[in-house]
This record gives sequence, C-alpha cells and structure tokens, in this order.
Amino acid sequence: MLKRSFAVVLLLAIMLSLFGCGGNNQTVSDSYNYLTDAQIVNTFDIGKVNMAKSPQGYYIYVDGKMYFVDGTSLEATPLCSKPNCLHSDDNCSAVVKGIYDIAYSDGYIYYISSTGPEKEFMGSYLVKHSADGSTRENVYYIEKDILDFIIHRGYFYFSSREFEVDESTGLPDIDNYDTYIYRLALDGSSKEEEEVYFAEEVEKYGQISGLMAFGDNLYFDLHGTKRGSKEDILKCMRLNLTTFEVNEMVTPSGFMLARPRLFGESLVFTSGENENGKYFYYKTDFNGDNPEKFFETYEGESIICDGKYLYVDNFYTLAMPHTIEENDNVKSDCRYIKVYDENLDLVDEFSFGSDSAETWFILPLDSEVFLFGGKSKEGDVIFYYDKSEFGTLNGKEWEKKFSYKEEN
Repeated sequence: MLKRSFAVVLLLAIMLSLFGCGGNNQTVSDSYNYLTDAQIVNTFDIGKVNMAKSPQGYYIYVDGKMYFVDGTSLEATPLCSKPNCLHSDDNCSAVVKGIYDIAYSDGYIYYISSTGPEKEFMGSYLVKHSADGSTRENVYYIEKDILDFIIHRGYFYFSSREFEVDESTGLPDIDNYDTYIYRLALDGSSKEEEEVYFAEEVEKYGQISGLMAFGDNLYFDLHGTKRGSKEDILKCMRLNLTTFEVNEMVTPSGFMLARPRLFGESLVFTSGENENGKYFYYKTDFNGDNPEKFFETYEGESIICDGKYLYVDNFYTLAMPHTIEENDNVKSDCRYIKVYDENLDLVDEFSFGSDSAETWFILPLDSEVFLFGGKSKEGDVIFYYDKSEFGTLNGKEWEKKFSYKEEN
C-alpha cells in the first residue's frame, strides 16, 4: 500500500496544468468545437502550451520559431510566406522570440508578446498572427500582469494580480495582492479589460492558474492564503460565463476536483480521493454538474484525454522517482501508456523506450497524433506518433516519425 500523500500529487498536477475562437455572438451550446473553443492541448512542460490545431494542420512553437505541420502529410515548415527566406531574424514572420503559450482561433494564432522599448517593456501585447504567416497585428496593449490565458468563443481571458503598496516604502508588496480574471473581445471592440472574477477570499500569495473553458463554463485553480487568516486555500473553481456565478468543484463527499478534461460527452476531473493506493477520477456532464466516480489509477500514474481516448500515463513515476515508492503495478524504467476507449476497454499500450526523457512532454494534441517539438544537437526537431496504429503496438516501443529536422 502506498503511503505518499495525494495532496502533493494534486498540487503538482495543478502547477503543471498552466496552459489553449470566433465571433462574439456565437450561440453557446453544450458541445465542443476546437475552432472556436479553448483548445484542449495538454502538456506537462510548465507554463508552455506550444501547440494548436487548425482545420489544415497544426501549429507548434519551438525555441523562438513558429512552424506549421500539414495535417495530411504531417510535414512541418517554418510559418513564413516569404520566398527564399532563411528564417533567421525578425524579418521572418516565423521568428517570434520570447513567447510561450499559443492558441488557435477561427483562422488566427494568438499569443502574448513583450511590448518592447516603445513602452519601456511595460505590459504586454495580445498578438494576432495570420494562419499563413503573412501578417502579425497587436490587437491589445495590456498593462496588467498576465499570469495565465486562454482563447474561448470570441474572448481572450486572462488572470492577473494587483499588488498592494507598502505604505512605509511606497513599493509594491510582493506577498499581498488581489487576484482577478479579465476578458477582452478578440475583434478589438473592447475599450478596456472587463473584470469577470475577483478572488475576494484570497489575500496573500494568491494565484489563479490552469484556465480552461468548456461550453459556457470557465474552470481554474485558486490558491493562496485566506483573507484575514493564515489558512491556505487550494481549490478548483467554476465560473459561469453568462451568469458569472462561481462554484467550488468538489466530489459528493467533499474532495476537491481539478484539471477538467474532455472525454466523449463528459468532463473528467482529478480528485483528492484515494483508497488502498488507488486514486479516483470523477466524470461530470458537459457543464460540470453531477460528478460520479469514473476511473482509478495507481500511485505514480495519471490520466490524460484527447476527447476520444483516455490514457493512463506513468509520467509521475519518471518525473519523481525518489518520492514515489516502488509498485509492481506501475512501470518505472520508461514512459509507458495504456489506451482506453469511451467504454474503458483497453485499446492498446506502448512504451516510448529509452527516449522517454525527451518525450515526457508529448501528450495528446487530438485523437490523430501525438506531436512534439524541441531541440536536438543539430537544431529544431518536430516528430510525431500516428494514433491510427493503435491496436498494433501491444506494449512495444513505439517508433516516432519526423516532421522536421533542422540541418546545420
């Protein structure tokens, strides 16, 4: 029986979930549309959601450069429309320095960029990048500190904090600040940020992270010290984007729910509930209501979803080998994943083999491929795993295919 507290795993999962839409008048429906909704791009690379999907293919950001991966050939090229371009300086539209998260929405890629010397690097720009790489436009100048953001159904949502001023020094108090969620319309019609949530109960070390939206609900993690006390708060909250009503996400027995994922017609949440070394996941309807126990994993395992498949992943065993006890039920020598369908029938299982350390950050982009971009000794590299091969792997090491290799 494993002894390690689930609270540690849950907190790490929340930290690692920092991670990505259309006309403002779009009708809200209880369905998911990746063209207009917050994209379900899972990653364990803290603070970096560097992939997005479009009808034509995928966009991936690797070390200062944007690439487009064709959805049919899965070949990748720098996102540049200039002939004979060397893709080596700021004159190339593919070269975008100093960004992390990217999001696709209704024909455009969005990201946050530094304002540069024209505003003495104060604040940030929301940048709108055309899907063919030909144009870039600063949609909004945002003076506030941006902690996390998503694009969802015509709006840019971001969390921010405002520091209190120390009366004795006149300087910001880095420990005490108010925490908010704001939004701006993607069409540029907003005159200023609209406040949609204020974390009134949190005063010290407050942070809102893990923004994710499904339908008309925005989910996020709230942690910090309760206002007027020393009590620590760690919660997953749901904000209705029509009524702006806020609810805490918990199981029927009161355990915290966190990190919503789309699986079929349900949302699946991590919970703080465990028993005999197994940890429970709950599913709800698309609105996040009526949670019921759904799945369980061993210590060191987690689940991820791509909408069609559910994956049991031993990532934590590899990421924290000295803090998770040995368990014969969980592989610890390489990254190993089991694949389940919507009926929770085992479809396949596979290993990433000796290359596991380099593939820790590969998680489902969609039900068709695992896609990864990073650096090799030669330069940028993008590779993928084709999910049409499910049913043929039978636990063996899965061979990756290359979309792009930079030649020096």
